[in-house]
Amino acid sequence: MTTCLAGRRAGRLQVRLRDATPDDAETIGRIQTDAIRRLGPSAYSAPECESWAAGLHPQRYRDKMAAGDRFRLAVDMDGWPLGVVWRTGAEVIGLYVDPDWSRRGIGAMLLADVEAAIRAEGHDRIGIGAALSGLHFYARHGYRHIGTYPWTTRGGRVLQACRLEKPLIAGATT
Repeated sequence: MTTCLAGRRAGRLQVRLRDATPDDAETIGRIQTDAIRRLGPSAYSAPECESWAAGLHPQRYRDKMAAGDRFRLAVDMDGWPLGVVWRTGAEVIGLYVDPDWSRRGIGAMLLADVEAAIRAEGHDRIGIGAALSGLHFYARHGYRHIGTYPWTTRGGRVLQACRLEKPLIAGATT
């Protein structure tokens, strides 16, 4: 899948999606860490964001891939990584866009891709444990807030997170 996205800071950006490999683990960690540190403060304090970003070592992603988690990367036509999404079954575990490329449709493209994959496997709904900083994004894409819960970060702080769901088959309700 290749899509042209209009950008605020540049003309048109061509983006394609590809499966991530263990060789991408360092890049995935960089994207996630940068997004947490630069976009997370819209909902959390700087110390909370640092606690959330703690422990994001490349081996963590390699282990998740080996355990069956499915990762997809959004890359530009030169192969530069712009965003990542990963899931286990019908549960999105993470969706992060490089903050330099946010608000250009890359997150929406990744979300649509993961939704299509989950739908193709026959699931009738998708679940996400989302940070408060992502609530507006997911609401714009049809996700319903199910509840708020305490989440302990890798750095040991307890943050509020939200359980979100979206039906994937017409007529399904959350």
